Amino acid sequence: MAFCKICACGEKIVFERRMGFPDNCPSCGRNLMEFRTYREDDPYIVQRTADEAGADRAGNGEAGADRASDGRPGQEGAGEPGIPGGGWLAGRQMAGRASDGRSGQAGNPGVPGSASRFALQFENGDQIPIPAEGGVVGRTAEGGKLLAGYPSVSRQHVRITPRRSLGVILEDISTYGTLVDGKRLEKREPVLAKEGAVITLCDLPLRLVAGKEDET
Repeated sequence: MAFCKICACGEKIVFERRMGFPDNCPSCGRNLMEFRTYREDDPYIVQRTADEAGADRAGNGEAGADRASDGRPGQEGAGEPGIPGGGWLAGRQMAGRASDGRSGQAGNPGVPGSASRFALQFENGDQIPIPAEGGVVGRTAEGGKLLAGYPSVSRQHVRITPRRSLGVILEDISTYGTLVDGKRLEKREPVLAKEGAVITLCDLPLRLVAGKEDET
């Protein structure tokens, strides 16, 4: 029987003995002692694996269509979402290349070359773009200007990491809590939220939507 942990960055770490996990996540370096241990046959892990496999198949189809449309062959292991060799770490590498102007699309206002696949949307339509490489949302973090008038939202409320077309991984780091579709998140237990989910920062409901493209 194998066991695994799911880090807040989305990395899945598999090990044979219940206490046989490494000290730190190989992708982001977080201390893995802080995260729950699952059995590989746990329904949550089975469903998560199935969701990721479906997203990979969909992404590979999109990548193939893109290569066919421009007549250029693709490269395996390029680190792009939907191409073999991609993943969360590859996404961070892509974000790094975008930030230095070599690739990427502008999608996060004020950050050239950073594409935002997702955003948190207020009822009035205002949006907090989620950086492609992930980040923290709060009154002194991402969305600080829009959240300044909500004292119940923590200065650093929730850590969000996009996961290709699956949605985002959420980790509550707030004082008063975070809910996803009405269910309160446990501290240090990352949860996957899909597009359309209502993410409530204490008492402020925001909807996870596809991010707006920067028109400038």
